[in-house]
Amino acid sequence: MGRLEDMSCTRFYTQAIAALILTMLIAAACGSSTPLQSNQTNPVQANASEAATNSEPVIAPELIPEQIPEPTFGETASATPTERAPKQPTPEPSNPCDTIEGPAILNTVPTPSLTVDGQTTPLVDFTGERFDFGYGEQDAAVLLTDNGSSIKIPIDLESQTPTGEDFIITVNNQQLTGPGSSLQFSNDSCLTFAGNTIGSDGTVANVKFMFEIGTGHSYFTLDGNRAIVNGLLGRHTFRQMQYLIAQHPNVDTLVLQNIDGSDEDRINVETGRLVREAKLATVVPANGEIYSGGVDLFAAGVTRTIEPGGIVGVHAWCCTPDGSTADELDMNDPAHNHLITYLQEMLGADLGHDFYFFTVQSAPANDIHEMTNSELAKYLITE
Repeated sequence: MGRLEDMSCTRFYTQAIAALILTMLIAAACGSSTPLQSNQTNPVQANASEAATNSEPVIAPELIPEQIPEPTFGETASATPTERAPKQPTPEPSNPCDTIEGPAILNTVPTPSLTVDGQTTPLVDFTGERFDFGYGEQDAAVLLTDNGSSIKIPIDLESQTPTGEDFIITVNNQQLTGPGSSLQFSNDSCLTFAGNTIGSDGTVANVKFMFEIGTGHSYFTLDGNRAIVNGLLGRHTFRQMQYLIAQHPNVDTLVLQNIDGSDEDRINVETGRLVREAKLATVVPANGEIYSGGVDLFAAGVTRTIEPGGIVGVHAWCCTPDGSTADELDMNDPAHNHLITYLQEMLGADLGHDFYFFTVQSAPANDIHEMTNSELAKYLITE
């Protein structure tokens, strides 16, 4: 290409670039004096925002000089983009089990629920049945609604972990089978599923459910008029107790089999109050072991029995916000009050007060004291 042709080309592109710069300057000046309305979208900001939300970079289309209109004084000239990046959908919450803020201690997690083809009912949780899923009996978590529907999930009750086999939903007298491999278990407290299930008649139903295990990992097993309790007590236990009392009025005895303690004392005492209000008896069997918060729950029984060989362990609780344990506090410290009040309700004013300070002084928070027969007879056992 000759020098004259080079100059001609250069002049052409120089004029084009100058026109583009002039257009941008006029647009900026007009834009600064006329703010955008709230329901309008600034295309420059929109493109930048959309580019930020896409994993692939968004490349603006080339501006061909001939397509740029000559600006008219007092108007904004702009190039119309030939292509816009697709708007990204608002992402779903990353985890339906994420806790939510709330003032009430029992409302800090989403409400357990079952949705079948758009119809939602609350779930009440109960665990500890044996069920044959078609390949032999095994432990199952059985989640129940208040209208008689249920979800049976093969589960390792001790670790509260699904085994991955198919689960079964019974709703409106129809049985739906879902893939256990699609169950999501997160936060050590929440079980969720969203997907299709197959009915016994071959139809497909869209199902969603979320089951909040909550704090603690207690599980109840029914045995006639008795409910056998195992595991760590917590918010989950409170809901289990509510369901047990409401749905199984024939149960009059709690057998506290193996209880490590509680991870939320203020909820544990509310569970105990449910037990006392329902006038349930509590029993520690000959092969039973209960510790710490498990002893507080045992104290709620309207009658209390410890079979020979049963172990009851107590210690000082931990901790105040500054890290102090109960045995390090002055006896008049108000941090003692909620447990003193509870034990006085369960055992009487004098005995409740004395038993509380017996537990606090019996062993430090990182140790345990197994109560002797004479101590049990003095504080806990009823005739």
